[in-house]
Amino acid sequence: MQDGCPDLSTAGRRNAWKLVLYWLPPISISERRSPWVGAMTPEELQKSIEPVKDDARIMADELHTLEEMLAMLKQRDQKESEYLQVLDHLRHFFLTDLVQHMLNEEQVFFPAVQQLPQGYWKVVRLRKEHGELRDAIEGFRTALTLESYLGPETREQALWRLVNEAGAILAMLRAHASFEIELSRELQGQRA
Repeated sequence: MQDGCPDLSTAGRRNAWKLVLYWLPPISISERRSPWVGAMTPEELQKSIEPVKDDARIMADELHTLEEMLAMLKQRDQKESEYLQVLDHLRHFFLTDLVQHMLNEEQVFFPAVQQLPQGYWKVVRLRKEHGELRDAIEGFRTALTLESYLGPETREQALWRLVNEAGAILAMLRAHASFEIELSRELQGQRA
């Protein structure tokens, strides 16, 4: 430990989280609660859920379409231009629709979730998952941009890697959406 800071270079990966917790300031129970706890009426709760539910329906339809497109690419030989067309569509979806959806959730849905029992920790999980999705999307965008600079043999490998990365992002998104649906139901139960 130097200057009161632990030496992260000697910390094992498995124990790194302990160091993070060490440096987090202690949080009292009252601080874990949202400033909105008890302040949202049932109508306000419903308003916080509705846009997310509407977006979730649209996202579910889009996810299904994108998964079908990826499956089509994996089933038969496609021309490079067809791969690029599907991958560009995915890039556009990730960077516009999905990012906007996540921002909307963070502004409207997260404050309502924070009111649930253990809501602080549920929002922590949601924020963590949003961060992981954003990181994966940025990696996908960067790899897709760099693809055009590759030689023909390397490009084919890169395209398959991008197809697999897109599939992984969609799988992460599907799991995340399941948790959000669970939270929406919990919020509706509290409203009733």
